[in-house]
Amino acid sequence: MGRRIAAALGRALRGLHPRSALKAACRSLPQRRRWGVILLGKDAAAMMEGIVLRDFRGVLAAPRHQLPEQASRRWTVLPGAHPIPDRSSFAAGEALAAFAADPAFDAFLVGISG
Repeated sequence: MGRRIAAALGRALRGLHPRSALKAACRSLPQRRRWGVILLGKDAAAMMEGIVLRDFRGVLAAPRHQLPEQASRRWTVLPGAHPIPDRSSFAAGEALAAFAADPAFDAFLVGISG
């Protein structure tokens, strides 16, 4: 009995991972759009792994020590300071605002973690 409970708990926890949540969300979205993806916060790199859209460009902002090790050309990665913002945090905010104003996108997907 204990092994079955442990297995069920493991499946439930994997389903809560940001990567899993974003994959599920992306699969339910219309694919014939030009998506802008904005990911913010400590789990942004984990969320990035779950983006399965056909046509998108993304921007990711996270604390320096939690940036992804690698990102494809589709991504702009912006470092920021945490918990106290610094100049890089404000520069990231300005870059995010410019990205969000880009008329090339039909729709946006935004993931925020904290």
